[in-house]
Amino acid sequence: MSVLFGAASAVLRPRLIVGGRNVPVVMAQSWLDDPEFRFDLTDPQARQRELRIKARRNGNVFDGSAWRDGKRHWVRCRET
Repeated sequence: MSVLFGAASAVLRPRLIVGGRNVPVVMAQSWLDDPEFRFDLTDPQARQRELRIKARRNGNVFDGSAWRDGKRHWVRCRET
């Protein structure tokens, strides 16, 4: 998964790849500040949530959880 943040922490271009397949998504909502970020990705028609992420800063990375298809996964997010 990759996310491009723009001015004022707006998410400009979310991208989700699952099992080598590109999953079309749009940003439904997001929150980004220094200690944590959260966001929800939905299908382009906003009928189904595809991914939810909640992560807190842990040094130079963000550690947290991602939910997809009813399953929770641990994630580590890095700035590039």
